[in-house]
Amino acid sequence: RMQNDDDERDVSGLTLLEEPACRTIPTIILTGYPSVDTAVQALRPDIDGKSLAIDFVKKEDGPDALIERINRAFAHPRFHINWSLALDWKATNPFALVSLIKPGLEGEHEQLMNCADELQDLFRRLFYEKDRIRLDRLLWHHNGRVALIVFVFKEGAKPESFVVVCGQNAIVNEEAQRFDEFAPKAPGETGTTLSEKMRAETTHFAANAYTLTGHDLENVQTLAELYRGGPEKAFNTALGVLYQETLKAWHQEKPVRQKGGIL
Repeated sequence: RMQNDDDERDVSGLTLLEEPACRTIPTIILTGYPSVDTAVQALRPDIDGKSLAIDFVKKEDGPDALIERINRAFAHPRFHINWSLALDWKATNPFALVSLIKPGLEGEHEQLMNCADELQDLFRRLFYEKDRIRLDRLLWHHNGRVALIVFVFKEGAKPESFVVVCGQNAIVNEEAQRFDEFAPKAPGETGTTLSEKMRAETTHFAANAYTLTGHDLENVQTLAELYRGGPEKAFNTALGVLYQETLKAWHQEKPVRQKGGIL
């Protein structure tokens, strides 16, 4: 009850949690209702596997119960963030990246600073188990998203490499949903995978870290780069593989529907 604590019909707190800007904030509900049904409902995941809150406490249980829930909440995946993660911005810097994702902020100094900080937090969430990451190369930027080659390091483990697509929340989350729907379940020796663990989200941004099996991301080229500067034979071979193998595997069972027909 955020408007009238004496009104049992006041559900303004739950209404606030349904706002898109609040969906990524880990929340504990403090409830004084005789029934906890409303709070329990808020804990149930939606079709995307996300819930409005991560826990609830009845007001009558007192401050000790609230402290216990807070301590327990820090083990929840939505709290995972590595403040010690070292970020090496080789390809670009967070301000330039924000300008590609949200153009038009150049004159809004405070908003640009806040978004740059949030973007760094996004990578701290995505790679919270690692020691250091190197944002090595910008592959492309389009429609509120950017794609980066990122190398990841942890003491005692082999370096890993990912193609990270990050950008505005709704756009990147829609991309992940489409990947879940259309990606081949058995991608093969040169397939692309995206696990639930390799996704992260903040208030305004989201990121997906794709693993490209069997590829050396140190020397990988986009199709556009190959077209502009690579040998003609190599480009023709890549184009053939794209249409005859990759797209066939993705869409032979689930054609992509668009306005006017099937793609």
